[in-house]
Amino acid sequence: MAAATQCNNRKLLQWGLVLMLLSVLSVSVGIFKGASWAIGVSAAMSVLLFMLLFVIVFTKTADSTGTGSAGAAVAQKEFHCVWAACKFRELQASCVARPIFNLVCVTSDQSNRCLVVCRHLATVDRRPPAKISCQRACACCLDDYHLNTDVALLPCGHAYHQECIARWCFSSVKKISCPTCRKPFEHTATTMTSL
Repeated sequence: MAAATQCNNRKLLQWGLVLMLLSVLSVSVGIFKGASWAIGVSAAMSVLLFMLLFVIVFTKTADSTGTGSAGAAVAQKEFHCVWAACKFRELQASCVARPIFNLVCVTSDQSNRCLVVCRHLATVDRRPPAKISCQRACACCLDDYHLNTDVALLPCGHAYHQECIARWCFSSVKKISCPTCRKPFEHTATTMTSL
């Protein structure tokens, strides 16, 4: 985000300097060609007004993309979700009779959505799902699971690659819900009571 803003400011500065140079050049040509004083004054006023407009636009752009907390809030999103992290082989062997659900903080930088970070914050007391999905492929990416694959078992019983379901959080426009059954798995007060 900062690099894109820096690039936009650089372009704004370049265009401002080019337009100012053209304005000064037109005033100079008007004066040297013997134009009337009214044309010279109006050309000089246009240069001054342009410079004033440029300074206002440039400072507003720089202020809105500064290093303040508003810029940081736009640059990064964060979701709190509930899922049980395990290996796919554990799901296959039905070892997960009582999966351990965790509150997971999922963050992603808006400039690069491919970089998703999951941090386990706390263990959450959760009833195990009535039925655990036996699908051999992730519904998000359609890749097959391998035995040592890290999967996220959602409270509804569907499992996905942890990385896929973390990215799914950022692609969902409204509430964060299971890609298959649409039951929410975001950590909110209503999710806590319904699960």
